[in-house]
Amino acid sequence: MAGFNFTLPMTLNLRLHDEWDIRTTGRGVAEIEAGNMDVDILAYKGDDGAPGRDGTPVQIHRAQIPADIPTIGELSPEWIGHAWRVDGSRDVKMVVEEYPGGPVKFETLTDYLGDEGDTGAVPTLEVRSVTSTTEGNGSVVFEEISPGAYVADFVLRKGDVGAASTVPGPAAAVEAATDYDDDGTAAVTGDVLAKRSDGQWGPRKIVQSPGVYKKAGSAADWLAVNSGNG
Repeated sequence: MAGFNFTLPMTLNLRLHDEWDIRTTGRGVAEIEAGNMDVDILAYKGDDGAPGRDGTPVQIHRAQIPADIPTIGELSPEWIGHAWRVDGSRDVKMVVEEYPGGPVKFETLTDYLGDEGDTGAVPTLEVRSVTSTTEGNGSVVFEEISPGAYVADFVLRKGDVGAASTVPGPAAAVEAATDYDDDGTAAVTGDVLAKRSDGQWGPRKIVQSPGVYKKAGSAADWLAVNSGNG
């Protein structure tokens, strides 16, 4: 029987799937129904790519006039993330990659810098407490007690003990010493400085034995020296 050719118009819809193992089977399925042909393309996900580089923080430079901005030909990839702002403008021209790993180019960011806000209140700072410690390096804690008003609490480490002084201190009265106590009795002529049992120093009367008593004689009555009581 002689063969013949016929033309059947149809629509080809391709659906991608990744759940079949095309490496093992190497096969696909084509479905034809009512003039439409649906073909499942046996695709699968590739391996994950290498991590991208860290982002570059924006660094904005000042330009008094547009001519102060360098030309793109003067800038290497190390300048990616740098931007220039002309005085009085809110736009910046930033150095970016034309495509990953490609040359650099300028990209203008419109209104990158917002309007200037109102001037805030000038903050105040007062020292509330200072204490000492023999451990660590000390610390400081700030607390806002009202809007814009701060207080600081310091903990400061004590310094090392210095060497003993070789220079005599200034002279001072005995009564000014911290270990002097007159015990409520003011010193009078003839008292001595004595140490009490409590460790304090103060004036005391001299305690003496009777000893030898002598009268005062005179040229007119020298025999009176050996007469009378005592």
